Amino acid sequence: MLRRDLCKAYRDEESFWRQRSRVRWLKLGDRNTKYFHLCAKGRKNRNNILLHKDSQGREHFSEGSKGNIAVEYFRDIFTSSNPWDLESLFEGFQSRVSPAMNTMLTAPVLSEEVKNAAFSIKEDSARG
Repeated sequence: MLRRDLCKAYRDEESFWRQRSRVRWLKLGDRNTKYFHLCAKGRKNRNNILLHKDSQGREHFSEGSKGNIAVEYFRDIFTSSNPWDLESLFEGFQSRVSPAMNTMLTAPVLSEEVKNAAFSIKEDSARG
């Protein structure tokens, strides 16, 4: 009983380090070595962001200010500029849908079309 619990604890620890390391060579047989632990810690350090620079070029090291700078950056990227002239957005775009195609695409869907589409699906095919 005790030996089984110890083996399970070893497997759990190895699983923890495997997930933490994300290193491909672990699958090839390296086990709980000093080198392995140094690689796992090194990856953690490389993934850590030490500082952020704000829009004025000042460096910020505290976690709170780094978070605020990141929020401000992404807010600026993803905030709409609310353009009033939508036609100017499409200048230079070539139309790919002809008026005849547009008429066909915007026509009401007939129940016969839905029935034909539903019955044309193979019964052994995957949905979606």
